[in-house]
Amino acid sequence: TCCVGANHEKCDWFTAEMGSLDYASLKIQSGDRSSIKRREKGVVALQDIRAIDDSAVNCNFPHPSLVHLVGYINGATGFDYDLKALLSVGERINTLKRVINCNLGITRADDRLPSHVLKVLKSGKTTDVKIELESNLQKYYKFRDWDWETGRPTEERLKSLGIK
Repeated sequence: TCCVGANHEKCDWFTAEMGSLDYASLKIQSGDRSSIKRREKGVVALQDIRAIDDSAVNCNFPHPSLVHLVGYINGATGFDYDLKALLSVGERINTLKRVINCNLGITRADDRLPSHVLKVLKSGKTTDVKIELESNLQKYYKFRDWDWETGRPTEERLKSLGIK
């Protein structure tokens, strides 16, 4: 779902899993390592935050609080964003990137991981864990308001974000 394919820096979910990310207001929570259920909204939120970081040339590693992030952006731009408005900027960034990618031929079929990443391991902490991504992807598309058949953002979403 990332504009450049699977990329740990565009949604560094592993930081939530390690407990080093404190964005409680976004309800980003880790969970059972053998399941990826109920993480879709958190992935969307982190992708939007990282889109803001990328646009502002912020380093992804220190994970400043969201209050500080809003303050940095407002201080640098002279805008007066609150968190909701700033996250909307991140959503517009990711949605616009998706539109561009779709115009270049990307479809839902491209939102997948290589088979070697999904391989079921025979030893270690994730022995015999099989990850099924299809239902997560459907929920992700629903949260993003992307068409399930094409992978494109819906006209309604584009209008609501002021892109169209």
